[in-house]
Amino acid sequence: MVAAQIPDQIDAVIAGKHAELEDPQTVRLYRLLSEAVDWSAEDPRVVELADCLEALLVRAAEAEETADIGLDDLFVDLLDANAVETSPVARRLRSILGERGWDGWVRVQRPPAPDEAPRQG
Repeated sequence: MVAAQIPDQIDAVIAGKHAELEDPQTVRLYRLLSEAVDWSAEDPRVVELADCLEALLVRAAEAEETADIGLDDLFVDLLDANAVETSPVARRLRSILGERGWDGWVRVQRPPAPDEAPRQG
């Protein structure tokens, strides 16, 4: 589905995913995610998964890297909804990250602090 959204970029996306496998923190995240399929939402490892994901999010934010590859907003909303509606672990993970100030699933971001919010007029 992603390839259909951004056919001109899919080779770069795939190359980026391969490059991520060189990063031990990303590999740890992928391993936890693959194991999480069998967890209950109450499993304490969900917090470990949230910690791992948040560390990567903070690193990306500090490096001013964006994961936005130009996917259509409606498609992103569909992916977000599908993840949290079909997986209790994803729902809890998103809740934990929300409590920590992160929003979204496909386009995870930290909303600006009130003093950083854009000014109107």
